[in-house]
Amino acid sequence: MRLAAVPDNMVERLGLLFNKLPRPVGEALFAPPLARCLQVAQTTGMLAALAEGPRDPGELAEHLGLERTGTVRVLDVVGSAGYVRALPDGRYEMTKVARPWLDPASDTYIGNFIADQKFRNWQMPFN
Repeated sequence: MRLAAVPDNMVERLGLLFNKLPRPVGEALFAPPLARCLQVAQTTGMLAALAEGPRDPGELAEHLGLERTGTVRVLDVVGSAGYVRALPDGRYEMTKVARPWLDPASDTYIGNFIADQKFRNWQMPFN
């Protein structure tokens, strides 16, 4: 089971169907484990790197100065929401659904908002 945006009317239904509503905002605010992984993926640069093209998790971790195991775990959680996916060859890529909202080159990019939520909504001793 996972949280989902459930439309209340036809306008919302169409907005979700055509990917015109920023689903990551709702998930970042209301689904804490997923939210934290989205924030980590954003603030570490994982999402920006995947927006450039598919990456091997080990190479991605090395490029960003991260641990491979943690990188894979974060990508798997973010993938459970449909924002990245694992390819058969083991690389991960950003999905089409994520691109309008999480690709820094997009005119509708909300990555900075996602990253900023960690400072407002999370009291983490290691931040």
